Amino acid sequence: MTDKQQAVRVDHAYPAPGRHPIKAARMLCSAPSWVLSGPIYLVALVTLVGLVFSFWAIREELVVVPLILERESTTTEAVKEGIVSRIHIEEGKRVGLLDKLLDVQAQSSMQNSGDKAVQAKPDDADETKTMFGSGVTETGMMTGYKSTHAGMVTMVHVKLGGNVSPGMPLVTVVKDGAGLVGRVLVQSKDIGRIKPGQVVHLKYFAYPDREYGIPEGTVSDISTKPDGRLGQESSYRVLVTLKDAAVAKPGEKPQTLETGLEGVAEIKTGDKRWIELLFSPVARFFSQHEKK
Repeated sequence: MTDKQQAVRVDHAYPAPGRHPIKAARMLCSAPSWVLSGPIYLVALVTLVGLVFSFWAIREELVVVPLILERESTTTEAVKEGIVSRIHIEEGKRVGLLDKLLDVQAQSSMQNSGDKAVQAKPDDADETKTMFGSGVTETGMMTGYKSTHAGMVTMVHVKLGGNVSPGMPLVTVVKDGAGLVGRVLVQSKDIGRIKPGQVVHLKYFAYPDREYGIPEGTVSDISTKPDGRLGQESSYRVLVTLKDAAVAKPGEKPQTLETGLEGVAEIKTGDKRWIELLFSPVARFFSQHEKK
């Protein structure tokens, strides 16, 4: 028996040609030009569109303050210095036209007592004169304040024996049949931006604006004196005339507004372009440096 020889194929392994490391790195890190320049062009395009938009887009400037509804009222203010000698009315009571509210006596006459007290003359009635309108009269050293219309006394701002000075509120009376108004308190830092006739957006807590819409009003009266208390930031009373005295959902019966209803008032003080808002910090920065 003969042994068969099998042919064995032997393949020679040749080493692969070496690749330069720097060239390999360049091939891995290199990318098409549009991949690198694309984001740059995109950022430039977005910036350009934003600048063009900022020239045309307008943002409303608003002063947002708490709101409460009340009946239109008048407040009698002191016209002279003195001491409250008598109060003729009470809170929650009705008064008629020209009913007496209170009397204020001059401090000089209050200091005189006993034999030095000021004595009334028989013809004092003839010496009584009307001052500052029909609601204020003066008889000797006594100044009397009367109601200028019939209504309900809602607040007596002074106490018996208290000192008063010109401009101090004395008595607030709600006129019979008076309509609803919105009362807001604006801080002193914002009061300079408030003007009569400005549009006010009213949002009542009890009537969500998403369901009832946003009623409007207008600024009708601005207090000239702050009523801030000691230790608190001073604020000014602003009255808002309501466009509608009721609110309603679409297709439903209107709901009449009542006194005491609270909410938020957004007073529109003007418009500003977005470009002004973008560059206002830069303008403030340079203005501060110029002052220094």
